[in-house]
Amino acid sequence: MAILTKPFYDLDEVCTQWGLNERDLTAFVLSGDLTLSATVAGLRVVYGYFECIDVDEVIRIPEGRRVIIGTANLERDDAWTVLRKGNHGITQLQAPDDKFIEIDNHASGGVHVVDRDDLVVRREEMERFAAVHLAGAAAREEYAPRRGAPQKYDWDRFWTEVCRRVHEEGVPATQGEFVRLMLDWFGKNDMAEPDQSTVKKKLSPLWRQIAPREIEAPIVRSKRA
Repeated sequence: MAILTKPFYDLDEVCTQWGLNERDLTAFVLSGDLTLSATVAGLRVVYGYFECIDVDEVIRIPEGRRVIIGTANLERDDAWTVLRKGNHGITQLQAPDDKFIEIDNHASGGVHVVDRDDLVVRREEMERFAAVHLAGAAAREEYAPRRGAPQKYDWDRFWTEVCRRVHEEGVPATQGEFVRLMLDWFGKNDMAEPDQSTVKKKLSPLWRQIAPREIEAPIVRSKRA
């Protein structure tokens, strides 16, 4: 694609090129289909890996520090929060499952504020996304899994509705209510309806980011005698 010549593109360029509005774009971000990055200059981070020392305990093992100049891939929930609120203080960057990249606590207090205008899509990510979602069947076949049944539930429409509901109607009072609302939405639209536990798993990562603070119960730890 001749138009993809820059190292990254801002969100307005992306939406124009793909014929999407920002709500559509947000749905792809929230579903994990599209990775957003932030432009940074001199962002100091600590990187390393996780080590399991017990069945229920994992610790971080730092390997070193580095400075990022250019673009840094964001975690899905952080990117969604920036889109929704306009800015958000992040504490980590996207990394493989067994590794971590954290904002250097010594350099910036461990938090870096990302504004909506900082969000971009890297050229490589645009090409990958376009091949999967915008190109013809041959390109989708190249990037898609070779085996497996077709998707039973319309998760793309699901995440678009989640974004619309939160943006226009606010955050539900409880996670249970959120799950019930989305189950009702499947039924009202005569769509294949997943079970309650599946919808809860889909919403849980988002809920941890947007849950009303006043409903969070304090954690009480028992003391051993």
